[in-house]
Amino acid sequence: MRVIVTTVQPVVEAARALEPTVRAQADQIEREGRLPEGLVRALSEAGVFRMLVPKALGGLEVDPVTQLDVLEAISRGDGSAGWVSAIASGTAWTMAFLPPETAAEILADPHAIVVGTLGAPSGGRAVEVDGGYQLTGRWPFGSGSLHASWLVSRAVVYSGEAPKLDANGQPVTRVLVFPAAQATIIGTWDVTGLTGTGSHDYSVDDIFVPAVRSFGLSGEPSYHPGPLYLGRFFLLAHGAHAVGVARAAVDTLRETVRDKRQTGAGGDALVRDRPDVQLAVAQAEALVRAARAYLWETTQQVWDEACATGAIGAENRALARLANSASFDMALRAVDLAYSAGGGSAIYRRNPLQRYFRDIHTASQHSVVAASSLTQIGGALLAGSGLDRLTGRPLL
Repeated sequence: MRVIVTTVQPVVEAARALEPTVRAQADQIEREGRLPEGLVRALSEAGVFRMLVPKALGGLEVDPVTQLDVLEAISRGDGSAGWVSAIASGTAWTMAFLPPETAAEILADPHAIVVGTLGAPSGGRAVEVDGGYQLTGRWPFGSGSLHASWLVSRAVVYSGEAPKLDANGQPVTRVLVFPAAQATIIGTWDVTGLTGTGSHDYSVDDIFVPAVRSFGLSGEPSYHPGPLYLGRFFLLAHGAHAVGVARAAVDTLRETVRDKRQTGAGGDALVRDRPDVQLAVAQAEALVRAARAYLWETTQQVWDEACATGAIGAENRALARLANSASFDMALRAVDLAYSAGGGSAIYRRNPLQRYFRDIHTASQHSVVAASSLTQIGGALLAGSGLDRLTGRPLL
């Protein structure tokens, strides 16, 4: 008989050990609109926020499958905690694109948290000056900004009063990193789900950012040679987050209906004996398992190519994003099934099914996994391209 021994990364073990604590604090997270500081410290000490940081900078530089395992575990405990973990770890990945001495200064405090947004600039303006940029702007969706030490934001580069243009006539953008203390948090995060992420807008007004604390979003290589920096593997966090939320929803449904009795016209029969509930449980369970298997297997496939060849081909870039979006969609459908089968009890705030439902539907609005992402990925597959046709950047 062949015995297969698998090694679990310490950061995965730590995340799984924290899952019950995260779950126990889920109501507090939603009520307060942020993660408790004790939980933030525990996640930091576990290495979650620096799992994608280069080892040369004191990070873990884990493989992307380990990233999925970590975020799945935390998201099973609470969707907001999982989302902040995904954003903080994914944003810290960008430290690989700063000069090492600059990144080391930013990460000198072992518990410094780097978050922000790499989305299209919405008013961000970086005026070229001697040694760097004068930055003014306001950015939405600052997930985790209430816990941030440093903020990472993208802005249009200006030379004087005019925006700089690239060879295609498009505005040049740059990602800039600045202390969170220089920003103003604007309380805009009054939303349906993922309420504990604190994804408020934030702004700065004419602050100086040295050039060494900036980089181009594409076309500039990492200062670190590892395969983790050949592609934006952190984008796959969306699928892992959804799988974790869906896993928790299906487990909650099964626990809820196991001993629940039908009331009203249904008499005193056990809810678990109803064919419609049995069907929903079976379908939801299959969807979660299929989503996880698809995303994890595809991620491993892309990682193997990156490690073996030092590159990621166009096909695998598109397939990785396809697995991410499709797995998210399967997880969302599983949550919908669980919520519906939960019946009237699912609408009460004491039942976490309603939070899983709200959280995953809020997450579904993100452009990385929205329905439109499938159109972009399908177009890339048909064209034999690994690029997003809207932005011209790699899909992964």
